[in-house]
Amino acid sequence: MQDHLISTKVAALTAEHEVPSNVVLAPMSSGFTLRFEETGAIWFCAEAALLLDIDNEDTSPEWLARCGGRSAVPAKPNTGNSKCSSHLGISCLGFVEQLNCGYTVPKAIDSAGSFSLAVIYAPSSLIEPRTLLTVNPLGHENYVFLSERDNAIVLTDDQGSFVLRCPLKTECDGFRLVVFSRNAEGEFSLCVDMQEIKTDQTQVLPSKNEDRSDLFIGCRSHRAGILKTLGKFVLADVVLWPGKDILASQTKTPGSRTGSEYDVLMSYFKEVISHEL
Repeated sequence: MQDHLISTKVAALTAEHEVPSNVVLAPMSSGFTLRFEETGAIWFCAEAALLLDIDNEDTSPEWLARCGGRSAVPAKPNTGNSKCSSHLGISCLGFVEQLNCGYTVPKAIDSAGSFSLAVIYAPSSLIEPRTLLTVNPLGHENYVFLSERDNAIVLTDDQGSFVLRCPLKTECDGFRLVVFSRNAEGEFSLCVDMQEIKTDQTQVLPSKNEDRSDLFIGCRSHRAGILKTLGKFVLADVVLWPGKDILASQTKTPGSRTGSEYDVLMSYFKEVISHEL
């Protein structure tokens, strides 16, 4: 774990009365922190201890990565909108329809290189989640975004030059895991609930090596408008692998052994999120 995270002191919550056992969350094992860190991941886990000044109602908290040495800051329209939540015993951040609760990790991604992103979230049964993640290049009008809408997971860009769409066959009564990646040649891959992988060859991001992209979580950009793109869901985790396409082995050779990054992610989702021990 990075030094700045170790040195951050977060006071523990205390209570004078006995707390019901059903609201007590078990602490996260340090084993997955090390395993994600060894894969080169930047892992944002919505634990209360990683959200600084969460009790300040006037501002939304800075969100420290559990590993990877980065932090996510509230998008400019997110002025105190972020709220802690929990779902099925998992600590989460809540996202509200037509209210910007988003975060950004500035200059997180090399626009011309490979990267992979994973998001673990629980959709609302009544209101679709809409925007989940956005890769927004600095100084360019186009951007790539991942959303759940119209009963499908959709990866596309703002100009509509490509679309990867995976229909959702069943309702989600727990958490959903979605992974997408981009290789150095510009090919995007999308994997939904550990099953289906689709790819598309495109060049929607800038090709200049010096260009960087901001990562937005739960929104498209710093713009205060476009409220129709903001839906409802609770977010447990976002994992970024800069410079790595973790779906490449499955994409090129279906059925082959996956890489260490994908294996760690699957183990975490099954053991910690889905409780499949």
